Amino acid sequence: GHINKMADLMANIIFMIFVLSWVVFRLYLFPSKAMYSTVVASRQFCASAGAFYMPLNLMLFALYLLQVYWFYFIVNVLVKFAIYGEVEDNREFDILEKQKLAKTIQETQKKLI
Repeated sequence: GHINKMADLMANIIFMIFVLSWVVFRLYLFPSKAMYSTVVASRQFCASAGAFYMPLNLMLFALYLLQVYWFYFIVNVLVKFAIYGEVEDNREFDILEKQKLAKTIQETQKKLI
């Protein structure tokens, strides 16, 4: 009814806020501020950055790559929503398929014994 439509609308609005915040904070501000300060500014202010300079920056770069990878999945959900109007939760499908497969395997093993 009306409450279900309102819940769907709120979920969609919150998802759009999530996507916008992901783009702004993780894909723009993180590399432009945090990574810039550790890669460039730390060399300017601390001539001897020490043994932690390279591992820290590699980990930050790896984190950024993960954020771009996750954003790929977020965009997939966004595209599916734009095309179909709603998106299924694939995790539940995978769990149900695994449960069916496990049940089939158990039944087969019982028949063999």
